Amino acid sequence: IKLEERIGNLQRARAILARLKEVSIERSWRVILEGALLEARAGNILVARKVFKFLMENVPWYGPIYQEAFKLEEKWEKYGRALQIIQHGLSVIPHYGPLWFSAIRLHEKMSSLMTNRIDKDIHLNSFQKIIEDASSVLSKELTWKLYFE
Repeated sequence: IKLEERIGNLQRARAILARLKEVSIERSWRVILEGALLEARAGNILVARKVFKFLMENVPWYGPIYQEAFKLEEKWEKYGRALQIIQHGLSVIPHYGPLWFSAIRLHEKMSSLMTNRIDKDIHLNSFQKIIEDASSVLSKELTWKLYFE
C-alpha cells in the first residue's frame, strides 16, 4: 500500500485495501489503519473518518488509532471532533499517555483561540481537571512529563 502511494497509484492501493473485506478484522486491522492514513494524506477526509470510526469500534484497545484520528481532525481544525475522539479514547484506554498529552495541547490551542474572558476561565478549569485526571492514571515515568508540558 505504501509503495503504491509513493508511486502515485492510489487506485491500486485502494484496490488492495478493498480485498481486505474478506479477511477478519483481527488479521487485517493494521493494514486497514494504514488505509485510513492513506486516505487522510490524500485529503479524502470523509473516508478516513469512516475508517477510523470502524477501527475505534472494532479495535478499541489500540491507542494509536485514537491518536491518528485526533491528528486528522486537528489538522483540519475540527477541534470539537478532535476533543470528542480524545475523550472517547481516554474513556476506553485511560493509561495511554500520548492521548493525555494531545488533550493538553488541544486545550492550549483552543484556549488561545478564545477571546471571551469567561470562556477562557471555564476552559482553564477544564484544563486543570485534565491535568488532575492525567496525573491520577499515568505512570510515574510519565507524570514528570505531564507537569513539564
